[in-house]
Amino acid sequence: RDIRHTFAFRVRVGTVKFTSSPSPGLWQLALQHPKADTPFTKLRLELLPDSAVHEDRIEFGDVTLELLFSALPDRVVDTISAEPSKLTLNGPHGSYALARLDNESLLVGTRERLPAGVVVMVNEAGENVAIASISCALEEVGLNYNCQLGIEQDAVDCCHSAATSLAPHGTKKGFDETIAYKLVEEQKAWMQEQRQQFIEQLKQKEDQHLLALAQRWKEQQTEAEKRLADRLAHVDALAAALEEANRKPSEQNFSVPEESSRVKLLEQQFRMQLEEIRAKAIRLEQEAETQIETTRRQSQELQQQQLKLSADQQYLVDSNRTLRNELEQERAARAQLELQLDELIRSKQYYKEEWARLTRKVHQLQQELSVARTPYFQPSAKNKRTNRPRSATTSSGSHMSMVHGGAHQGAGDGCVALCHCSKHSDD
Repeated sequence: RDIRHTFAFRVRVGTVKFTSSPSPGLWQLALQHPKADTPFTKLRLELLPDSAVHEDRIEFGDVTLELLFSALPDRVVDTISAEPSKLTLNGPHGSYALARLDNESLLVGTRERLPAGVVVMVNEAGENVAIASISCALEEVGLNYNCQLGIEQDAVDCCHSAATSLAPHGTKKGFDETIAYKLVEEQKAWMQEQRQQFIEQLKQKEDQHLLALAQRWKEQQTEAEKRLADRLAHVDALAAALEEANRKPSEQNFSVPEESSRVKLLEQQFRMQLEEIRAKAIRLEQEAETQIETTRRQSQELQQQQLKLSADQQYLVDSNRTLRNELEQERAARAQLELQLDELIRSKQYYKEEWARLTRKVHQLQQELSVARTPYFQPSAKNKRTNRPRSATTSSGSHMSMVHGGAHQGAGDGCVALCHCSKHSDD
C-alpha cells in the first residue's frame, strides 16, 4: 500500500472548432501539468488542407497526449486534480489557443462512461477562439515506470500526418513553415502599406482643402458665438436689473408710480431686446446652415473637378503615348528615306562619272575624225590597204560601244544621238 505506482494520464483531442477559419500546415499540441514526472509533452502534426482542415474546425482524430504521475494508488487522483492541466495549441500565422482542464471532472466523467467533454480555448488576450472536444483516461503502467513509452493508436480517420523530429541518425523531419509564413505576412503587410500610402497621397489635396474650409467655418462660428454670448450677457444684465428693480419695492412695502412706470419701461425694453436677440440667433443659425451647405456643395464641385482633371490627365497621357508611337514610326520612315536618298546620291554620282567618261570618248573620236578629214592627212600604206575595213570596224565598234553604254547608263542617250549626227553629216 505504501509503494508508489506510476500512472499514465492520457488526454485525447478530437474536433476543435474555431471562431475563424484555421490554416493548414504544421500544428503543435502540448499538455502540461506541474506535478507530473515529465511536466510537459507535445505532439506535432502536419494537417492536410483538403481533409483535416475544414472551414471552421480541425479534425485531430483523437490524438493522445500522455503525462506520467508517480503517486500512491489512493492519492493519484488528488495529485492530478490538485492543479489544472494546460492544453495548448500552436499553429501557422501565430495561431495560439489555451485551455485549462478540470482534471477531476474529466476523470469522473470517463469513469462513469460519459461522452467526451468540451473545453473553451482562449488566446493570449483572453478572447474565446475555439472549442475542443476532449476525453481523459487514467491507467496504471506499473512500478518505477519513469519513462514515457510510445503508445500504438488505432487507425482513425484523422486526415493528418505526424511531423517527427530530425534525429542525428537521419530520420525524416517535418517541414517548419514558420519562415515561409513570416515572409508571406511581411509581404502582405508591405502591400497593405503601399496601398494605404497610395490612398493617402490621392486624398491629401482634398483633405487640405476640407481642412481649410473647416478652419474658416470654425472661425466664423466662433465669431458668431462670441457675438451671441455678448448679447446674452447684456440680456442677463438687464434681467438682473429688472429683478433688482422688482425686489426693492416689495422689500420697502411701498408703491411709487414713477418706479412702476420705470419698471414697465424696463420690461418693455427687455422684451424688445430679447426678441431682437432671438431673431439674430435664428438668423445666425440660418447663415451657419447656409454656409455649411455652400461648403458642402463646393466640396462636391471640387471632387467632380478632381475626377474631371484625372480623366483629362489620363486622356493626355494616352494622347502622348499615341504621339510618341507616331513619332517613332516617322523616325523609322525618315531613316529609311535617308538610306534611299544615300543610295540615289551614289547612283547619281556613278551616272555623272559615266557621262563624263563617255563625253571625253566622243570628244576624242570627233578630234580623230577631224584630223582624218584634212587634205594634208596621208595615211601610211598599211593604213591604205586596211583603211576602209578598219574605218568601218572602228565606226561600227564605236557605234556599238555608244549604244551599249546608252542601254546600260541612262545618261548615254545623248552621246548616241551625237554619234549618229556626226555620221550623217559625214555622209
